[in-house]
Amino acid sequence: MALYPCPECKREISTGAKVCPHCGKRPGVAAQWRGLPKAGRVAIIAGLCFFGLVMCINSQADKHAAKGALAPDAAAQPTAVIPRPRPTPSDAQLDAALAAVKKRDKVLSAAWNNKSLPSMLVGVNGAGKVPGAYDSYARGICGALTAEGINGAFVHVLDNNASGWVELGKAECPE
Repeated sequence: MALYPCPECKREISTGAKVCPHCGKRPGVAAQWRGLPKAGRVAIIAGLCFFGLVMCINSQADKHAAKGALAPDAAAQPTAVIPRPRPTPSDAQLDAALAAVKKRDKVLSAAWNNKSLPSMLVGVNGAGKVPGAYDSYARGICGALTAEGINGAFVHVLDNNASGWVELGKAECPE
């Protein structure tokens, strides 16, 4: 074992010593680190770098495995997509939520596109707005639906212009 000076009494002690045999003071980690030979410090740093590299590679492999992008033979295997279980809201809940959305500002019409998902179409007068301009408005409608007990719904905000229906905003409501 290497020797280094005690931070308290400055007499030499071993790097393996828990306390200084001369003064009884516990050496700090920095003092023990400085007491290691240079080759030992380099080996520790190299080991930590290697460990970090292995963890990084493992993390990337996990990401690729999650996407199904491993080896070609593994990617060729069919994977089952398990749909998220959604509680089916009652007709009374759906009707109450629809009525709440129809009372909001800017809503010209609202209807359930699919009650089992549920998916709602909301018609507004967008007055030349661009797609995506009503995303926050769609999230606000999600709040109204959640207040009525409808979770995990899809909201599409549409505007009927001269060329047909244009989607101005959309949101997937939290479950």
